[in-house]
Amino acid sequence: MKSLALRKEADLASTSKNADGKMLKNFDVSNDKTSTLKNLDLSNVGGKTLTSESDVKYKLHICLLKQAKFKEALGVLESIPKDKRTPKINVALGQAFKRLNLNKAARLAFKDLL
Repeated sequence: MKSLALRKEADLASTSKNADGKMLKNFDVSNDKTSTLKNLDLSNVGGKTLTSESDVKYKLHICLLKQAKFKEALGVLESIPKDKRTPKINVALGQAFKRLNLNKAARLAFKDLL
């Protein structure tokens, strides 16, 4: 009789209520080898692929341009390391330098494309 009471108590401890008040069973997956972070593939989350940090900064640069914050947009592009810059980012850098009359820097940014 005691073991039955202990089992019911353990079952109650492993359940919780959802928003509707229905009881949900909590599953312990701590021993499951597939639940480790090493095996997770985060390249496609929710049907959308994750973008790199440089792509996010490029999109931020576009938003800043639309707000006419040209110096801030240039600062965001310059914060991208040279080895992470794509041709698209180098073109945007060249255009940003040109817009601010920094012709020498614009020439160098466009030269990086070649």
